[in-house]
Amino acid sequence: MKKKRWGWIAALIVITLAAIYIYLKSFTLLLLPKGNLIVTSNSPNNTFTFTAYLVNAGGATGSFAVRGEVRDNKSGKSRNLYWEYRIDEANVKWANETTITINDRQLDVHKDTYDFREHRNKNS
Repeated sequence: MKKKRWGWIAALIVITLAAIYIYLKSFTLLLLPKGNLIVTSNSPNNTFTFTAYLVNAGGATGSFAVRGEVRDNKSGKSRNLYWEYRIDEANVKWANETTITINDRQLDVHKDTYDFREHRNKNS
């Protein structure tokens, strides 16, 4: 009886871990592929550095994507800020120290992110 119970517990743990991995991979910016560096841009006072990478997102059957991360130069912390599919360049302009425009999408580096998966069916 105990062996059967441990089998169910192990199966439940594996299913839970698989579900968490799929969620993080599909619906967040946490597990994006690294890619190849295409552009780096510093904010006007060098408080932040934005770095964009070209990612072969779909392999032979897919298209390219751009992943962008912002680094706080004071704390050293980085986070993914931008993820867009079917694009192979990043046009970057800083409006001020905390506002960046990437391919016509304006983002506040403190709170905003852009993920094409959330905006597929929207006109944004």
